[in-house]
Amino acid sequence: MKLRLDKAMIIAGWSLFFIVGLWVGIWFDVALGFSWVSFWVGVAILAVSLIVKPSFGVLILVVFGGLLSGFSRAEIDTFAKMAYTEYYQNEVYVYGVVAEDPDRDSKNRMILRLKNVAINQHRLPGMVYIQLKDDAKIGRSDSVILNGKLQEGFGSFSGVVYRAEVAEIRNGYHRDPILVVRNWFSDSFRQVVSGPSASLGLGYLLGMRRELPEDLAENLRIVGLTHVIVASGYNLTILVRFSRRFLAGYSKYLAAFSSFMMVVLFIGVTGLSPSMSRAGLVAGLSLLAWYYGRKFHPLNLLLFVAAITLMINPNYASGDLGWMLSFAAFAGVMFLAPVAQSFFFGDKKPGTIRQIAGETIAAQVMTLPLLMLYFESFSLVAIFANLIILPFVPLAMLLVFLTGIFARVAPILGDIFGFLTQMVLDSMLSVATFWAKLEWSEMEVRVNFGEVILMYFIIIVLILFMAKKSRFNFRSVNLVD
Repeated sequence: MKLRLDKAMIIAGWSLFFIVGLWVGIWFDVALGFSWVSFWVGVAILAVSLIVKPSFGVLILVVFGGLLSGFSRAEIDTFAKMAYTEYYQNEVYVYGVVAEDPDRDSKNRMILRLKNVAINQHRLPGMVYIQLKDDAKIGRSDSVILNGKLQEGFGSFSGVVYRAEVAEIRNGYHRDPILVVRNWFSDSFRQVVSGPSASLGLGYLLGMRRELPEDLAENLRIVGLTHVIVASGYNLTILVRFSRRFLAGYSKYLAAFSSFMMVVLFIGVTGLSPSMSRAGLVAGLSLLAWYYGRKFHPLNLLLFVAAITLMINPNYASGDLGWMLSFAAFAGVMFLAPVAQSFFFGDKKPGTIRQIAGETIAAQVMTLPLLMLYFESFSLVAIFANLIILPFVPLAMLLVFLTGIFARVAPILGDIFGFLTQMVLDSMLSVATFWAKLEWSEMEVRVNFGEVILMYFIIIVLILFMAKKSRFNFRSVNLVD
């Protein structure tokens, strides 16, 4: 039996069944004795499937290989987490490295996410969530020793310690030179731009959302603009598109290389969060496809990137909201936005404003069911606020960059750009505050998991309907174009 299977479809199929196997293994706690050996056997099956002639037997191999690797990765992770169980409900010393910028909870207590974890000097896999009893001067990449009662973890965390006490802090700058540059830039920028606007600008360019004042963060949440401040794929896409389009006329190689460096540097500055893991992989693969003149279906890309991120951290499959929102927004940009543009406007390529508007609405639509499920609220002003503010985000990012650079090396230019930056950011804050303070800006709504599935089913049917009517070819979609 002859099948029209190309290599991209084989990889996507294997990725799909890897995700299925991983999800079933985690949620149903399947214990079949799998290990890293069986995981790599599944990967080897994929490799063989890519070099032999496509057939029905190859399809069966792809399904089996994906499920085998997925089950194996789930069981490996489950077994690794069991090492924490003997320490639960006990006072322990937790050693680790701060993986991301410290955060604040609803009661303004400092939150840390630790990697390279050791409990009572015993090295363990996974990450630990820490809530500090008292404030401390701690930053990303610092090594810390904390004392407190370890409890069972949640989501992507293997353990949790509430009201932990700090025993020791070791500065980690020497392990993270990009962090030194980021903080130098941040200090320079704050010399000429002040107040909440400075926090907003640094959030746009560097993803430093954890410096946002609480009231500003809440306003941005209400108007649906948090995704621009959380070092999401939107920020990275702006930088990569600008770099590729600006340099493509000079040299295709230079455009691709500079854009790749932009991806690496941006992730280095913001940290490897779930959304940035997804965004970096998508941007990198899209650049490769553009450079070599290849086209692939965005569904293949989505499945492959999802599988890679879950291989790195299987805990995302346990219900990590950041990971799910990131992929939902990505699906909106890669599926709903382009097919809607084709359905309503035909083959005419969208301009900057129409492209931003389409992608904004599509991302809002695709993330809405998850937001209603987890936050039990629905922003009635998000689309309007996004349409007003997002077209000016690229300008704001450029001004923030120029201000931060010139503030130290050419103070006069720094003051000029700082004035312009302050004016643009203040205007954005005024718009966000206006929409957020409206009495009808947010509506409470409760949905269950079944209703969320139904909403996504309706969205998928709508996408397929528009694609059929407009005869849209999804292979023409590339994130960096």
